[in-house]
Amino acid sequence: VPSGWVLIEVVRSWKPFGGPWSMLGSSQWNHPTELGLASVGGVWLLSFAIMLVNTAIVLVVVARPPVRALVGSVGVLAVVAGPLWFAAHPLPEASRELNVALVQPGVIHDPWARGQEGVVLTQALERQGSHIGLVVWGESSAENDVTSDPAAQQQLEAMSAALNAPILVNGDAIQSHGNAQKVSYLYTASGVNGQYAKTRLVMFGEYIPFRGELGWLTGLTKAAGVNLVPGDELAVFQAGGTRIGPLICFESAFPDMGRTEADRGAQLLVYQSEDSTFQGSWEPAQHASLAAVRAAETGRPAVQASLAGVSAAFDAQGRQLAWLPKSTVGTVTVTVPIQVTDTPYDRFGNYVPIVCAGLTGVSLIAIYRLRLMADPPRIED
Repeated sequence: VPSGWVLIEVVRSWKPFGGPWSMLGSSQWNHPTELGLASVGGVWLLSFAIMLVNTAIVLVVVARPPVRALVGSVGVLAVVAGPLWFAAHPLPEASRELNVALVQPGVIHDPWARGQEGVVLTQALERQGSHIGLVVWGESSAENDVTSDPAAQQQLEAMSAALNAPILVNGDAIQSHGNAQKVSYLYTASGVNGQYAKTRLVMFGEYIPFRGELGWLTGLTKAAGVNLVPGDELAVFQAGGTRIGPLICFESAFPDMGRTEADRGAQLLVYQSEDSTFQGSWEPAQHASLAAVRAAETGRPAVQASLAGVSAAFDAQGRQLAWLPKSTVGTVTVTVPIQVTDTPYDRFGNYVPIVCAGLTGVSLIAIYRLRLMADPPRIED
């Protein structure tokens, strides 16, 4: 049962089926000791362990006494495995600390006005007097095609110079052939020092599959008016002496993307999200919680800046460092310890689904053989 559950999660996590949002294992995001299992086998191992415990409870109730003792022991082991790993693998001493300012302007639908609110909040950071190593704006935080507006670029460069810190912004970039991409730009006093185009887009939110046949949905819903174009590859930027891995919104749901950034040398995962559409729901908090799971999986701290909340930060074991609630307008500056440790998940990747496929196959064969033994086929004269 636990193996089958994980395989179902793996299948539905395939991007054309919606992506790995709301994995069962992600429910443990606010229990850092249980997230120890995420560092061993990713969110998949957490899902496996939760289903293993629940299946064990059922068997303890309904099975024969010898089986109860066995499955009860296995269930207890699944409960304590995460905390034991967490306790046995403390983080190394921080190589440095990075003060990260997360900018949250609130629900503002006009791109230009939204960008100006970000400017006001960022300029207010100058008066705080604390040293900042990185400023992060949310997804779609800058006006569209900001690189084609000299005044906007000069403003970002001037703010970066005043703070002596790079500013990570995000906006839609219009390409030469008319298509658009969702792009993050790292601005410094000397201009753009790195850019990353979102590689995994939200189905119907940022593109409509088979638009020729399904384009009529735009007349009935808020589905994407045009299809955005995905980027080609991930990127790693330098900010305040720290290598950061920028990812955008929905990409925080994908375990493999955080792991790839870690493999490329990122010491801090940085997520930019919007979430303006979901302010009346649980989605903003759940979205922010995914950064905690990604942090534990990769052994890298993670931060998320959201336009309308929740903006949050977590250390390399998924422990919460900051939490700016949804609908709050303002900034939060968090001191992030740069504690990098390669986890088993970093080294071995998504081995848990492979093991679960093997266990599921063996279990099905065993069930089939037991049924044959219980009810052998009859041979007719």
